[in-house]
Amino acid sequence: MEKQAKGKKKKKAKSSMKSRIRGIERLLHVKGEELPEKTRLAKQEELEELKRVQQERQRRENKRLLKLKYRRFRWYERKRLMRMQQHVEKLLENGEIDQETAMTRKEQIYKDLLYVKMFPDDRPYLSLFPHAEHGEEAKAEIQNIRAAIEQRIVRGAEDDLDEDDEETSADDGAQKDIGMVEDDDFFVEQEHDEEGSPDDQPESGSTLNPSKEDDRRDPTAEKKGAQQPSQGKKTRRGARGKRSRKRGT
Repeated sequence: MEKQAKGKKKKKAKSSMKSRIRGIERLLHVKGEELPEKTRLAKQEELEELKRVQQERQRRENKRLLKLKYRRFRWYERKRLMRMQQHVEKLLENGEIDQETAMTRKEQIYKDLLYVKMFPDDRPYLSLFPHAEHGEEAKAEIQNIRAAIEQRIVRGAEDDLDEDDEETSADDGAQKDIGMVEDDDFFVEQEHDEEGSPDDQPESGSTLNPSKEDDRRDPTAEKKGAQQPSQGKKTRRGARGKRSRKRGT
């Protein structure tokens, strides 16, 4: 209910803004020459201010929609770059690459992270890992954006990197229904061959194979159980023999 009420208020605000602009434009068009100069100038200033506010609102709305549209792709690329960074550290730790190579790769990954985090929200996002190679115009635009980001950092705009965790937490749920990013070694979780979790281990004193437990039973008890039916038959035969003897006598 509250969301519906807010939506209605926004629609009313937009409609009132448009209606005010149309009303002033109609007034100036129909009775512009008849109005006093002071009133006409005031209406023109009001019209310009309303149009400026409307354009600013539209710009912010477009920026918000673009940010929502591409935030998930940016989140995936950010995670991918972080995995690449961990991969470089592991290669360095294992001695597969030297320190200089590792520093070069880390520097490039850091620049890519800056690109993902500080990409302008008022334009469509250009992916660092596209399914198809970018054209020359897109490549040139990416280079221009990288240069602008470096200039912002030089001017002391590093505070833009301290983003809230809201973006990450909101996109964690979106990870279930998005599969548009290429699969690679950095997204595949490494499977470790483990013996099993503590929950999978049997409790102390319990047996894994029931047949072995049956084999450890007392053999004498089984023999006694097997002899019981035969003993019952012998007793019945003995009783029948006694009865026949009594009848004969």
